[in-house]
Amino acid sequence: AAAAWPEAPAAHLTLGAARLLAGDVQGAVAPLERLAAAAPGDPWAAATLVRTWQHGGDLDRALGAANRGLAGEAPAPGLLLLRAEVLAARGDYAGALADLERALTLRRPTPSLLTSRGLLRGDRGDLAGARADFDAALALEPDHGPAWAGRANVRRLQGDLDGAIADLEQALPRTQGAHQAELARELEAWREQRAGR
Repeated sequence: AAAAWPEAPAAHLTLGAARLLAGDVQGAVAPLERLAAAAPGDPWAAATLVRTWQHGGDLDRALGAANRGLAGEAPAPGLLLLRAEVLAARGDYAGALADLERALTLRRPTPSLLTSRGLLRGDRGDLAGARADFDAALALEPDHGPAWAGRANVRRLQGDLDGAIADLEQALPRTQGAHQAELARELEAWREQRAGR
C-alpha cells in the first residue's frame, strides 16, 4: 500500500482562508483546528483560529482558541494581545489589561500595544495612564493615527477641548476608511462645541 502524503500545514491554512473569504466561517474552522492541533505550540496557528472565531462573532470559541494557544510555557506576546481584544470585547477589561501588561514584559513596546493599553486604561477611567501610553506610542511612531485619536479623547475628557481638537486634526489624515469618516464627524462636533462656548 502506498503511504499517504502527510497533510501540509499550509494546505490547512489555505483552505481555511479560502472558506473564510467566501463567508463560510464554520467551514474555515475545521482546517484551522487541524492546523492548531498539528502544531499545538504554534502561536501563529492559534492566532489564525482566534481571528476566525472573532470574525464569526463567537467570542467564547475565540477565547478558547487563545487559551489553548497560550497553554505553553512561553506565551507569545501577539497571542496575548489577541486574547486581550477578545476579553475586552466580552467586557473583561481587567483580564484584557493583565494580558497587555504581560505582553509588554515579553517584548519591546510597540505603538499598537501601547495604544491598546491606553484605550483600556481610558475605558477604566485611568486618564493619566492612558495619556502616558498614547504619548509613548507617539514618541515611537509620530504617524500612529490611533494614538492621536486616543489622546484626543483623553484631552477632551480632561477638559482640554483645544488640545483635543488639535490631536484629532493630527489623527484624521493618519486614519482611513469608515474610522476616518467617524473621526471627521467627531472633529466637526467638537469644533461646534468650542464655537458655542
